[in-house]
Amino acid sequence: MDFFKANLYTYRVFDKVKCKYTSSYSNELSINECWSDKFNVFNGRELFVHVGLKPFCKYYSNPQKATETIVNFLNEKLRPVSFMSQSFTPTFRKSGVYSIEHSKAEIGLFAEQFRVMSQFRTSDPIHNVSYTTQRKDKFDNIDYHDTFGEAGFYSSLYDRDAVIVNLLTGRFVSTYLHFLEEKYKVPYKRKNVIYSGVVYSASGIYSVEQKNHAEFYPVEFNRKKIYNLLLSKGAIVEKSIQGRVVLSMVSVKLMDEIIGNILTKNPYFLVSF
Repeated sequence: MDFFKANLYTYRVFDKVKCKYTSSYSNELSINECWSDKFNVFNGRELFVHVGLKPFCKYYSNPQKATETIVNFLNEKLRPVSFMSQSFTPTFRKSGVYSIEHSKAEIGLFAEQFRVMSQFRTSDPIHNVSYTTQRKDKFDNIDYHDTFGEAGFYSSLYDRDAVIVNLLTGRFVSTYLHFLEEKYKVPYKRKNVIYSGVVYSASGIYSVEQKNHAEFYPVEFNRKKIYNLLLSKGAIVEKSIQGRVVLSMVSVKLMDEIIGNILTKNPYFLVSF
């Protein structure tokens, strides 16, 4: 364990050099160039989408147009039941105030652009998600105030077999990995904390006791290893340009089953190197 901690910094430095899926794509690019018909296997599913918007902004002139083009393109190609993206507001941990309608997404340009154009947003004041959907009932009966709990939103993604989409993110991104840490009770996971505050919703203001993990996180995911494992098991569908991954998709259920099987034997898999 001491060796593991001592080498975290070394891993962070060298992984950026070795992994082809570590830095975002900087050239201007259109969404059409990132597409392949092999992604059609995810037609009619629920998509949880992460986007590195900068190259698209260069191509489509501005963030709003780029976001609208990407969302419309994926909706046309895959006809998803739901289109979701994170609109996280981690400052709630300090401010204790969250407005479902007005609080801006604090991580990522695409997240804020999609928040503005989406139909709905979840009430989790930290790890909230913006979404459009044909089935609003899929977002009912969820405990939005226990972020990574068994009845929480991220747990529901397994039952719904959502699809994790990474478009020009430069690395494998999925908050579901934190749920896996909780589900399989890894020994190093963040301490769970109750954050008190208020939520402003369309129906009024209410107090909340939000169960979430502590802000400080002493370790980082080995995203290269996680991605390569899922790829080797045939779970990942990807498109590359000039040797760099530009678009990847993976089923949450497959990801859970593959990684979960390893975590039962090696609880440090997600962060070891």
